[in-house]
Amino acid sequence: MRRLALLAALALAPIGLAGSSAEPGVTPTTILLGGTVPLSGEASAFGSVGPGAKAYFDYVNAKGGVNGRKILYRYYDDGYDPGQTVQLTRKLVEQHKVFAIFNSVGTASNAAIQPYLNQLRVPQLFVGDGSQAVSQPAKYPWTMGFLQSYVGEGAVYGRHLARTAKGARLAVLLESTALGAD
Repeated sequence: MRRLALLAALALAPIGLAGSSAEPGVTPTTILLGGTVPLSGEASAFGSVGPGAKAYFDYVNAKGGVNGRKILYRYYDDGYDPGQTVQLTRKLVEQHKVFAIFNSVGTASNAAIQPYLNQLRVPQLFVGDGSQAVSQPAKYPWTMGFLQSYVGEGAVYGRHLARTAKGARLAVLLESTALGAD
């Protein structure tokens, strides 16, 4: 969590250097971030990402924020449902005027909002998704992941098994989703 918060502070630091800003979600005293996390539903085990990030931003704010600006973090429970993710992300961007979407969780959820956020040039920071779609800066320049790619993980596991389980019969289980296809 410390590494994530340090990276977030570094990503947001240039905003704090500007004297005044016309950026949505940025005022002379605050930076508003938003996100969706699965507090309920099949992936609720990952729901702690939202409260964890909020707790760390509260800590950073208690220490003076980022260049004097407090980080406000508003997140919603999307139940790990991409349709909900889209609706809630639109609410965060269009109604709450967040500066960026921060650490949204899940391959399908992030795939559902990535084109929308990039079209509007809303930063999609520290995406909780290791799919290859997150690592396409030419196509999605406003998206920045932070997880190891699933393809990279598979390559590491494959090399390890080739070295340590020679001749063994192996099986691979995967989801019939975009995550499994990656």
